[in-house]
Amino acid sequence: MPIDAPILSLGNVGGPVSGFVALAPLGTALPTSLTATINAAFRQVGYLDDDGMSEVHDESRGEMPLWQNRATLEFIESAKLYIEGKFAETGSVAVTEFWYGTTVTQTAAHGSYQIRKGRTSGRKAGAFLEIFQSGEQRLVVSSDCEVFKNGDAERNAKSGTVYPFQIAVYDDPTVFDSRLKTV
Repeated sequence: MPIDAPILSLGNVGGPVSGFVALAPLGTALPTSLTATINAAFRQVGYLDDDGMSEVHDESRGEMPLWQNRATLEFIESAKLYIEGKFAETGSVAVTEFWYGTTVTQTAAHGSYQIRKGRTSGRKAGAFLEIFQSGEQRLVVSSDCEVFKNGDAERNAKSGTVYPFQIAVYDDPTVFDSRLKTV
């Protein structure tokens, strides 16, 4: 399927969206451009709310004394990248991802699920698409990432339910951004 043709139902979203998150088993071939077809193994797990995504860089630094302790060299001991956002999809797909491993039972009148605390998506391949008001797109692909809950599910009359998430990125992801094109 084309990257910009999501299969999630917009009818399950109570407000504007700005992209989506898709996950696949480790080792799945990643998209290689904004115009590529996304591998069928990717499962779209939720639309992003209108705030989009943010990247959180967590670097810890250390110091090493140099010759005769007259100067020090500062270096990065560890660097981590997290992608944060909120699923705006209120259907069973996002519920299943936020409360990872839960089973959603649906009837004509309602659905039900059990809250399963302390679970993550497990290690996955990921594709995270943002669509801007201008129509420009930004796609981040990772061969190794993991989705965690990142705060409280929020419910209100205007937007339905949003599920805040944090994705730990374990590799060096590739970014495709149409705003970087030459004119």
